[in-house]
Amino acid sequence: CAQRWTMVTQVAESLELLEEIQHSRLKIALDTYHMGRDESLLARLESIASEIAVVHLAAGRGQPDEDQQRCLLGEGRVPLNDIVAALAAGAR
Repeated sequence: CAQRWTMVTQVAESLELLEEIQHSRLKIALDTYHMGRDESLLARLESIASEIAVVHLAAGRGQPDEDQQRCLLGEGRVPLNDIVAALAAGAR
């Protein structure tokens, strides 16, 4: 559903934009509701943690679409524990 209001909806696109602009103050705002199911995210999250400025922890029961699928943290399909652990490991 994010495609309606932003041009960047995947982690790979975010990293490409950072590489293209190359400004020290430009970072990623990671929204786990929208990007948390990106299968490539967990594989690379620890290595890109320094490129992330803020994390919006959110969970959903299904893929984001026209209907909000949000739910309480820990009740959805987003692997929040794995995401937080990878970010913590990358921040060391």
